Amino acid sequence: MENPYQHLNDHRLLITNFPKEIKVTEKWVHDLVLEQDKTAYVKEIQMIEGIGTNSAITNTTAYVIVEFEDKASVANVKRGLRKTWIHDKLLKPKVMKDEGMEDFNARTVIIENYPSHLSSAELANMMTKFG
Repeated sequence: MENPYQHLNDHRLLITNFPKEIKVTEKWVHDLVLEQDKTAYVKEIQMIEGIGTNSAITNTTAYVIVEFEDKASVANVKRGLRKTWIHDKLLKPKVMKDEGMEDFNARTVIIENYPSHLSSAELANMMTKFG
């Protein structure tokens, strides 16, 4: 699997752990960010979708990367989002220095709506293509 931290720098914030009930859009993320820091200037929002999913059917946003004009906005928004619950999910804001605390081997993958004709061996083979 791709390391999402490779896209970060001092002006970027990674946000993950979105509930399925919410359709995550750029506008929704922009509004969420401005709730935390009204003075933040958002330069770019990157939406990263889940592997092999169709966002027209269900919310499949794996994570979002928000780029700000300055470092202070990154810190303010991260601080505000740390205790932000959306439905039953606690949002997880991350910055570059958080990578050292990640355990990339301790991941759970949930697979939904896969074709019943696939065997477990075929499914495992498909997943190894992604790491």
